[in-house]
Amino acid sequence: MSRSQATIVFIEIILILAGAVLLIWGERIFQGNYEKDILSEKVTALKAKIDEYQTHDPEQRYVKEFLAVEGEYNDLKLLYVDKKYKETLSGYTDLLEKLENLKNEVDKYYVEASMNKQKEDLKKEMELKEKARLDEEKRKAEAAKAEAAKKLADLQKKQSTTTEKTVSPSTEKTYTYEPLKKQTETQTTETKTEVPPAVTAPAADNSKKIDINNAGSEELQKLPRIGPVMAQRIIDYRTQNGGFKNVEELVEVSGIGEKTLASLKPLVYCGTYGGGTAAPTAAPAPVSVAKKININTASYEELQEIPKIGPKLAQNIMDYRDAHGGFKKLEELMEVPRIGEATYETIKPYVTLGE
Repeated sequence: MSRSQATIVFIEIILILAGAVLLIWGERIFQGNYEKDILSEKVTALKAKIDEYQTHDPEQRYVKEFLAVEGEYNDLKLLYVDKKYKETLSGYTDLLEKLENLKNEVDKYYVEASMNKQKEDLKKEMELKEKARLDEEKRKAEAAKAEAAKKLADLQKKQSTTTEKTVSPSTEKTYTYEPLKKQTETQTTETKTEVPPAVTAPAADNSKKIDINNAGSEELQKLPRIGPVMAQRIIDYRTQNGGFKNVEELVEVSGIGEKTLASLKPLVYCGTYGGGTAAPTAAPAPVSVAKKININTASYEELQEIPKIGPKLAQNIMDYRDAHGGFKKLEELMEVPRIGEATYETIKPYVTLGE
């Protein structure tokens, strides 16, 4: 080989080696710039990720933790600026892991808080429904109670109206027999004294009195304690029994007791039944003491000849003697319904046991 050829070969080898060196050096420079750019993007993206993850903490319960992360991020930027890329990359990896763990902790808390809130809301909803149910039951119970009270009031009103048609307003309760109270000593003494033979009562001035045997309903209602119902009862009684034989017979009318009779006696008299008020007559004379009535054998009509004994009391006497096998003593008359001590003392001189 000639010297010129050797020189050419040497030069070519040098060029090849120089090219190789330049190639290797260029690749290193390029690779370093690439890694630097990638790291810069990661560091920059990390800040955006920190800001994004903070939005997962709406109640700002993890402010302290996120401030610590941002502090570490600022330190990471300083490493990058100082071109400590390896430390920057290592710090980036650690900080990213820490940030992810913090996000998971935040998310876990709010998931549990959301579930607890849902449970609480469900509990409150159930409580409200239960309260609404109880309130509805209470309302229905009160409505049922009010309806029952209304029905009871309507029923009582209806019964009251029905009773008013059959019972005098002044005598709403059913008559119950009670023995009359004892009269004063003077009255008792006078009653027990020997009764003289019956005589016809002197004629009285009846011009201002009402004839209970002929007066109409309106006229009877002028009397004290006599309403429309009681007036009709008086008319029905006299129609069924052929008139009143004496004023005392008024006690036979349902609803008229001794007190009512006492208030009526000065205001009424017995006229001839069916003869009108123009022909007033005095009360019939009582049976003579000499002609006593045997209460154990007397008929229905004979019993009514006794003073103060009308059709109803006569029937009561007959019912009592039938039920008890007759009267054993006169005092038993006070056990007959509607015969009290005062009535007994009045009729005692006119009755006998047939001894």
